[in-house]
Amino acid sequence: MVKRREALLAIKASLNDSYTYDVNPLLPTWVNHGECCEWERVKCDTTGHVSELALKNVISIVYEDYDRVWPLNISLFLHFNELRSLNLSWNYIDNTIITTVWTCKFVKFEEAGEA
Repeated sequence: MVKRREALLAIKASLNDSYTYDVNPLLPTWVNHGECCEWERVKCDTTGHVSELALKNVISIVYEDYDRVWPLNISLFLHFNELRSLNLSWNYIDNTIITTVWTCKFVKFEEAGEA
Protein backbone atom coordinates (compact mmCIF):
# COMPACT_ATOMS: atom_id res chain seq x y z
CA MET A 1 0.00 0.00 0.00
CA VAL A 2 2.81 2.40 0.85
CA LYS A 3 4.51 1.86 -2.53
CA ARG A 4 1.27 2.62 -4.37
CA ARG A 5 0.73 5.80 -2.35
CA GLU A 6 4.34 6.85 -3.00
CA ALA A 7 3.89 6.20 -6.73
CA LEU A 8 0.70 8.28 -6.82
CA LEU A 9 2.43 11.08 -4.95
CA ALA A 10 5.32 10.88 -7.42
CA ILE A 11 2.80 11.33 -10.26
CA LYS A 12 1.48 14.43 -8.50
CA ALA A 13 5.04 15.65 -7.89
CA SER A 14 5.79 15.34 -11.60
CA LEU A 15 2.96 17.79 -12.20
CA ASN A 16 4.42 20.20 -9.66
CA ASP A 17 7.86 19.87 -11.25
CA SER A 18 6.44 20.71 -14.68
CA TYR A 19 4.81 23.98 -13.78
CA THR A 20 6.05 27.11 -12.07
CA TYR A 21 2.71 27.76 -10.41
CA ASP A 22 1.00 25.74 -7.71
CA VAL A 23 -0.89 22.75 -9.11
CA ASN A 24 -1.64 21.25 -5.70
CA PRO A 25 -5.28 22.38 -5.87
CA LEU A 26 -5.75 19.98 -8.79
CA LEU A 27 -5.29 16.86 -6.64
CA PRO A 28 -6.05 18.08 -3.11
CA THR A 29 -6.89 14.63 -1.73
CA TRP A 30 -3.55 13.20 -2.82
CA VAL A 31 -1.67 13.66 0.45
CA ASN A 32 1.07 11.78 2.28
CA HIS A 33 -1.33 10.02 4.63
CA GLY A 34 -4.65 8.26 4.50
CA GLU A 35 -6.03 5.63 2.19
CA CYS A 36 -5.20 6.30 -1.46
CA CYS A 37 -8.28 4.32 -2.55
CA GLU A 38 -10.34 7.21 -1.16
CA TRP A 39 -8.51 9.83 -3.23
CA GLU A 40 -10.22 11.58 -6.10
CA ARG A 41 -9.54 10.11 -9.54
CA VAL A 42 -8.45 6.77 -7.99
CA LYS A 43 -10.58 3.63 -7.92
CA CYS A 44 -9.60 0.40 -6.25
CA ASP A 45 -10.85 -3.15 -6.60
CA THR A 46 -12.35 -5.12 -3.72
CA THR A 47 -8.89 -6.19 -2.55
CA GLY A 48 -7.66 -2.59 -2.23
CA HIS A 49 -5.49 -2.54 -5.35
CA VAL A 50 -5.61 0.49 -7.63
CA SER A 51 -7.63 -0.57 -10.68
CA GLU A 52 -8.46 2.78 -12.31
CA LEU A 53 -6.74 6.14 -12.57
CA ALA A 54 -8.83 8.89 -14.12
CA LEU A 55 -6.26 11.58 -14.79
CA LYS A 56 -8.15 13.10 -17.70
CA ASN A 57 -7.77 16.85 -18.04
CA VAL A 58 -5.60 17.30 -14.95
CA ILE A 59 -3.44 19.99 -16.52
CA SER A 60 -5.81 21.68 -18.92
CA ILE A 61 -8.58 22.02 -16.36
CA VAL A 62 -7.11 25.30 -15.19
CA TYR A 63 -3.75 25.74 -16.86
CA GLU A 64 -3.51 26.09 -20.61
CA ASP A 65 0.19 26.71 -20.97
CA TYR A 66 0.91 25.15 -24.36
CA ASP A 67 4.65 25.71 -23.98
CA ARG A 68 4.86 23.24 -21.11
CA VAL A 69 4.37 19.51 -21.19
CA TRP A 70 3.95 16.98 -18.42
CA PRO A 71 7.09 14.78 -18.51
CA LEU A 72 5.25 11.90 -16.90
CA ASN A 73 7.50 8.99 -15.92
CA ILE A 74 5.59 5.97 -17.17
CA SER A 75 7.55 3.63 -14.87
CA LEU A 76 5.53 5.06 -11.97
CA PHE A 77 2.64 2.91 -13.17
CA LEU A 78 4.61 -0.32 -12.68
CA HIS A 79 3.47 -0.36 -9.04
CA PHE A 80 -0.13 -0.84 -10.15
CA ASN A 81 -0.28 -4.48 -11.21
CA GLU A 82 -4.07 -4.49 -11.08
CA LEU A 83 -4.48 -1.29 -13.10
CA ARG A 84 -7.14 -1.87 -15.76
CA SER A 85 -7.99 1.68 -16.79
CA LEU A 86 -5.70 4.68 -17.18
CA ASN A 87 -7.15 7.87 -18.61
CA LEU A 88 -4.53 10.48 -19.48
CA SER A 89 -6.53 12.27 -22.16
CA TRP A 90 -6.66 16.05 -22.49
CA ASN A 91 -3.30 16.62 -20.80
CA TYR A 92 -0.16 18.14 -22.26
CA ILE A 93 1.99 15.02 -22.06
CA ASP A 94 5.40 14.54 -23.64
CA ASN A 95 4.96 12.60 -26.91
CA THR A 96 7.62 10.06 -25.97
CA ILE A 97 5.33 8.92 -23.15
CA ILE A 98 2.57 8.14 -25.62
CA THR A 99 4.94 5.94 -27.62
CA THR A 100 6.00 4.08 -24.49
CA VAL A 101 2.43 3.53 -23.30
CA TRP A 102 1.45 2.28 -26.74
CA THR A 103 3.90 -0.63 -26.37
CA CYS A 104 2.52 -1.80 -23.01
CA LYS A 105 0.77 -5.13 -23.41
CA PHE A 106 -1.72 -4.55 -20.59
CA VAL A 107 -3.07 -1.29 -21.96
CA LYS A 108 -6.46 -1.33 -23.62
CA PHE A 109 -6.97 1.63 -25.92
CA GLU A 110 -10.40 3.02 -26.61
CA GLU A 111 -11.32 5.75 -29.03
CA ALA A 112 -11.51 9.04 -27.19
CA GLY A 113 -13.88 11.42 -28.88
CA GLU A 114 -14.43 15.04 -28.04
CA ALA A 115 -16.92 15.76 -25.29
